Amino acid sequence: MKKFISVITAAIMLAAPVCSNAFAAGEEIPQVQPDFIEFNKNDVSGAFIFELPENSSAKVIVTFESPEDEPGTIYYEKVLKSEDGLKYSFPLEGFDNQIDADGNIIEGRLYSVEITVEDTEHMLFSKTYKDENISVPTGEDDGVIQKYSFYTLKIENTESDKDYTVSHSTVEFDEKTCDAQIITFYVDEAFTKGDVNDDTVVDAKDASLVLSEYALLATGGASKFSEKQKKAADVNNDTVVDAKDASKILFYYATAATGGKPSWD
Repeated sequence: MKKFISVITAAIMLAAPVCSNAFAAGEEIPQVQPDFIEFNKNDVSGAFIFELPENSSAKVIVTFESPEDEPGTIYYEKVLKSEDGLKYSFPLEGFDNQIDADGNIIEGRLYSVEITVEDTEHMLFSKTYKDENISVPTGEDDGVIQKYSFYTLKIENTESDKDYTVSHSTVEFDEKTCDAQIITFYVDEAFTKGDVNDDTVVDAKDASLVLSEYALLATGGASKFSEKQKKAADVNNDTVVDAKDASKILFYYATAATGGKPSWD
């Protein structure tokens, strides 16, 4: 009995849908290992391809529904980081589905994909994009991918009445014309990590503000920081603004001031 997934594509652009040139025809994209232990590489006939913007990470969860498995069974659960690479391939097993009159799957497999992105430069998170009831037709039992779908993710640090927008395009890849969903995630209240006073510079002034805030909180006082300032000040990402953050800001500033390449790592 074979199951099928329809490969989805999401490419995120700000422009109107056009054929994307982001993927070279013979380009080799690293494959991600599935979390589903019963994965059979010989049944692979599709793939999701994800492309990240610079200075970002994306949490990608692929689940599936089938008559044999619990709804929401995890197929992939990964955090992709642009610093490790901008493009990733998620191989997918393909199966021939049978759906009843009520839309319930009685044979095969339907996939769902959830994507949440983070602007790692400004520590801003998007809402979750979700696509459901995705199918991938069966292949030839040789593991050769017959259908690709693309997600090219982008982030806009602007206020919007929408969490994201989706448009559609095509990508020429592996001698195939592939579907692409173009998704732009909107995040607001943009800030730069370490720039607590929002003067576009990370320096000793920011460290001093953090130390003053920490001293105030340590003596039972009420915070004077806005939510935006708290996010900018928490440079070690431990959800607490304290002397550790001030120390990291000073080190960052000193590295930059002496001609080094500062990093928050």
